[in-house]
Amino acid sequence: MTHRLEFGWPVRMLDVPGFRVRETVYDAASVVPTQPRTWATLCLTINGGYHIDWGRNWFACGPASLMFQPPGQVY
Repeated sequence: MTHRLEFGWPVRMLDVPGFRVRETVYDAASVVPTQPRTWATLCLTINGGYHIDWGRNWFACGPASLMFQPPGQVY
């Protein structure tokens, strides 16, 4: 693994025009603070899961789930 990010451990990363693909491992029970995002995120959960508080909505993402989060949102 490479150096630790603010949240999670990056395993692999690939930059292609217009995209950054990154495989990251997060510690169990990690809490990532809510903040505005200027980029879109597409998250594929392989093992484990997470939940996201998105305004008035709350989503639970388990293994094999795919979540799209548009740019300009707070999550």
